[in-house]
Amino acid sequence: MVRRTRRTGLGLAGWLCAAVLGACTEEEPEQALVRLDSPDRTQAVLVTSTDFTVEGGTTTLLEADTVTVSLPFEQVYPLDSPARFYSYASFGDTLPATLALTIFIDERQWFADSRRLNDPEPAGLEFTYRWSTGLLF
Repeated sequence: MVRRTRRTGLGLAGWLCAAVLGACTEEEPEQALVRLDSPDRTQAVLVTSTDFTVEGGTTTLLEADTVTVSLPFEQVYPLDSPARFYSYASFGDTLPATLALTIFIDERQWFADSRRLNDPEPAGLEFTYRWSTGLLF
């Protein structure tokens, strides 16, 4: 399964921290919290992974879990080292409906989106996170 990436790591903040301080003191995150909800549906399909690669803006899942969840849904996922997390949420069909996805990495909200899916696009909500120390060397 191949998906496009939306958000990754600390990005510019990590690089700026490294440039100013020489290295970041921020600790590697330990968990991701996923929240899913819909005013239109009672179930959604959720794909999650901590084992993937990102190359040229494309995320390739090496191992993933795909589950049908009851809405509203909330679950904590432990993060391996290096910390990374991927999720893709959809309804698994082509009927238009609204889906909301919120993701916290540790206590910080990294992603929040609510969209009407399959109307005609997008087919799902996608999030990719990769932790970085921000080191330049």
